[in-house]
Amino acid sequence: MKVLSSAALAATSALALPAGAEAATLAATASCVAADAPVNLAGSGFTPGSTVTIAGAASASAIADAAGAVVATVSLAPLPSITPITVSLTASENVNAANTATLALPVVARAFDTNAPINGRPSQTTTWRFAGFVTGQPIFGHFRFGGQTRRNYRFGTAQGPCGTLVVRARRVPVKRLSSGKWLVQIDQRRRYSKAPPWRRVPFTLQRIRRPR
Repeated sequence: MKVLSSAALAATSALALPAGAEAATLAATASCVAADAPVNLAGSGFTPGSTVTIAGAASASAIADAAGAVVATVSLAPLPSITPITVSLTASENVNAANTATLALPVVARAFDTNAPINGRPSQTTTWRFAGFVTGQPIFGHFRFGGQTRRNYRFGTAQGPCGTLVVRARRVPVKRLSSGKWLVQIDQRRRYSKAPPWRRVPFTLQRIRRPR
């Protein structure tokens, strides 16, 4: 699954290639991918008909076509936290062992991920973290109670290849709080919409005291 639209990442190796041959390349279809979804890879410059093995952070194999191109889909190990990491993948063929390609691939745990630190005093300022959003676009939190939106809050703009943002903000940036079950929907729309993609986090506020 694509996380962000950007130029594909690729790295090449040109060791001991036959005269006139192109160095092998390996690329992903996005500049950052989600570990909880299949990752599509494409390679080129391999010997036609050779078996290309992908190893490193994931494993797969494919047969190079008449043009020396391969496509493969791999699965990555789950990430333990919201912080993006960079993994390495290497593609090598069985005909010419020196003809290899390496890809350094940024990865997030999942698309539209957030730590959503809403457990605690609602008015307290805390650190919100986001990853896997469309870079260059703002991130919004839609705080809802009783089926109604109490506030559409703009956290900031996603940056970098993995669409990340770290910002200080109130746990529940809503003036009129009520006791009961709430929902915060995190997405990149200015107004609340039921249509995905989004990340929804339910939470409960208890014994909200009104100022006298």
